[in-house]
Amino acid sequence: MAIMDISDIEPLAKALPKLLNKGGVFVATILHPVFFTSNAAKNITIDCDPATGELRTVRSKIITEYLDVKPAMGDALAGQPRKQVVFHRPIGELYTTFFKQGLVLDAMEELAFTKEHENKARVDSSANYTQLPALLAWRMRMPEA
Repeated sequence: MAIMDISDIEPLAKALPKLLNKGGVFVATILHPVFFTSNAAKNITIDCDPATGELRTVRSKIITEYLDVKPAMGDALAGQPRKQVVFHRPIGELYTTFFKQGLVLDAMEELAFTKEHENKARVDSSANYTQLPALLAWRMRMPEA
């Protein structure tokens, strides 16, 4: 998740064409920038499932800022001794930094927790949001020509 910890990723992007062979790849993962922005709020609603008539828990996130989010203090790991600065970037800004250096995106995945990961003890756990991707993974390549 280091890309979220770097204030300026341009030096990394500029170094890649020198470090990668033609056809070489750069793979990265980050917390999904849509659902893990500094100002994403977790919303938990209890309602009635119209198909069964049973109560259900519906989890969603409220995103109020995405394109321009200031650096924020956060935790990489629960219980870490000190908070760290996290640098949010919208997906377009993130990818464009690498595109400007000649890399091309050739794979992307949005990874979510599954029902097996749910944490019943913590109703607000990110693992319980199985319909919202937690990670964004991508592969960029230096073109052959």
